[in-house]
Amino acid sequence: MPLTSHRVSEDVIEDVEDVEIDEDEACTIKVTQSPGFLCHISATAFIRIPPKLLWEQCIVHPDNAKIYRHMNRCSFRRVGQTDPSTSIRTVRVAHEASWRFLLFHGTFTTHLRVIEDPTKFSMKFEMIPHGSSIVSKFQGEWRIEPHPEDPHHSSISYLEQDLALGVWMPPPFDRLLKSISAGQVRRIVQDLQLEAKKIQKGEPSLVPYEEVKDKDIGEEMVGEGDTGGDAAAGQ
Repeated sequence: MPLTSHRVSEDVIEDVEDVEIDEDEACTIKVTQSPGFLCHISATAFIRIPPKLLWEQCIVHPDNAKIYRHMNRCSFRRVGQTDPSTSIRTVRVAHEASWRFLLFHGTFTTHLRVIEDPTKFSMKFEMIPHGSSIVSKFQGEWRIEPHPEDPHHSSISYLEQDLALGVWMPPPFDRLLKSISAGQVRRIVQDLQLEAKKIQKGEPSLVPYEEVKDKDIGEEMVGEGDTGGDAAAGQ
């Protein structure tokens, strides 16, 4: 019997998109209104590799910008202290990405504080204010769980994220931006599916996570001290 994805709740939905990656790999993306934010995006997807492998090679790998089409590169990464009692740690990263809206396009950098919990395969992220940006708030959580029908070989990926802009967008542009945001999440899931297939074939895009998990990238960000002490507080 083929594996199937588990669908999330359909309560209070503004926009719903079901994206079939192929006949046995499915994704559900839902966009709802979130107080104080432009939108809340919830995505759940079936990925045919084990949870630990998906977590390490695709979600928290320091070089995972090579996997995702919307990311140009990771320009900064620093690992904080790890809580020995929980294995939770804080990582500060800066990602450079491309954007396109109607006839306009460019690049932007997002600075994030990330809380990694390897025991739960959970990653919480929150944007660190850093100069002027069209995005005023960006936060969420990525969680990986074993697929109940094949827990040793397959996973369910849950992604929740909230986005707020620093400028007001009148209708219908606000709805268009929501659609663009949902489309980007769809591409992230598709990139995960593609990398999972490469890993299955023994052709991963990245070196093993254990070899680079503490890797530093770039120069220290001005005005940002070590946030290692925040690791436990993020839970």
